[in-house]
Amino acid sequence: MIENVTQSEFIDRFKFSQDHKDNFSYSGLCALYDSIQDYEESTNEDTWFDMIAICCEFQEFTDITEFNNDYGMDCKTLEDIQDETLTISFKDILNPRKILPYILDKNTSIKQLRELMTYDGFIIQNF
Repeated sequence: MIENVTQSEFIDRFKFSQDHKDNFSYSGLCALYDSIQDYEESTNEDTWFDMIAICCEFQEFTDITEFNNDYGMDCKTLEDIQDETLTISFKDILNPRKILPYILDKNTSIKQLRELMTYDGFIIQNF
């Protein structure tokens, strides 16, 4: 049994979770949702919504320095990190095809849209 969740449901489940509401920013959740959707489309496989597994498998960073401190590495660019693991850049969601659903979503606030447009963070698949 696969549970389909919309972008809004995906975000809300994290934001209203007692234990996992601070794991990802709004931009991070948007990028993560889009990445999972892209994976499903490219592999023609459905994935389970499992919040705990997502939190264990992915981690958000605000910048490369934070990543280097957590992993004891000396990466200079996002490309250096991409050589080590799957990396989801928030800039990936800023193309017109991906940003439109967030603009049209009645639950997306101006503050959240501003964060989407300006936040430079990224998510990695933990290794």
